[in-house]
Amino acid sequence: MARKFFTEKQRIKDPLLLGAFAALLAYSIFLLGREIYINGLSNAIPIALLGFAVLVVGFGLWVLIRLQLNVAVTKKGINFKMSPLHTKKKKINWDEVEECKVIETPKVAHMHGGNMKFWYEKKFTLSGRNGIAVITKDGDRYFIGTRETADLKKSIKKALGKRKD
Repeated sequence: MARKFFTEKQRIKDPLLLGAFAALLAYSIFLLGREIYINGLSNAIPIALLGFAVLVVGFGLWVLIRLQLNVAVTKKGINFKMSPLHTKKKKINWDEVEECKVIETPKVAHMHGGNMKFWYEKKFTLSGRNGIAVITKDGDRYFIGTRETADLKKSIKKALGKRKD
């Protein structure tokens, strides 16, 4: 097992987002119950649509609650896994890296968003535009978010310093 210089686990902690999904789920359940109470089971289409809405919103809330990004920097490379979307962790070996750069964005920058559309990269973050941008020798671009950018920067220097080229 490779020595880990940096590890971080991130979860969604935005109470407004989670509250909005919970309120939407409660409202969907209310509408479904009202439809069944008022019209009985005679109107199958509205009941089926509302039931489907409850399932979709409930699944979305479940994913938001369970969503977790694990990031590790080792002497071999960068490992990350976004549960429950990834079944196993992804690895980028240092030998495959052409360029890597730690990105730090001011806290208010995420409110603007006009210059934050990076469609050309594979983005794995729960912390906005703070993290590491990696370009591989194959030309793939990754952005892996972290909340602790200063520790990440130190750990990358340690990991690259320990490598034998």
